Amino acid sequence: MMLMTMPLWAASRLGSYTGIVAQVPFEFVVGGKIIPAGECIVQPATLAEETMLIRNANAKVDAFTRASTAETRKAAGANALIFHKYGDRYFLSAIQLEGTRTIYEMPQSRAEAEMKAQKVPSVEQTVFTNLQ
Repeated sequence: MMLMTMPLWAASRLGSYTGIVAQVPFEFVVGGKIIPAGECIVQPATLAEETMLIRNANAKVDAFTRASTAETRKAAGANALIFHKYGDRYFLSAIQLEGTRTIYEMPQSRAEAEMKAQKVPSVEQTVFTNLQ
């Protein structure tokens, strides 16, 4: 009985969010792994949405990373991947879903922490996405 109800529970938990697709024009780091520029798919890897899978299928590169959730004051106006840029290096920092106040935050990689510690100036870069 439990196995039969699991897909229903999963569908209700994930709602219409099965993933987002973005054309990312630069390579970036997530979970200590470099993801090449190109079409990237970001989706929950677990039912609890605590682990995210970031995939560039054309380059055959996948990365798993844990995500923590936070609430924003205002619902997001669009689906977006948010990056921190230090010099010419990009790090995925968050995922926003249109119409929700929840933001999925990625843990800081060792390389990003080192750049931050060295006080390398950073800027935030947003790449808008589509639902899969």
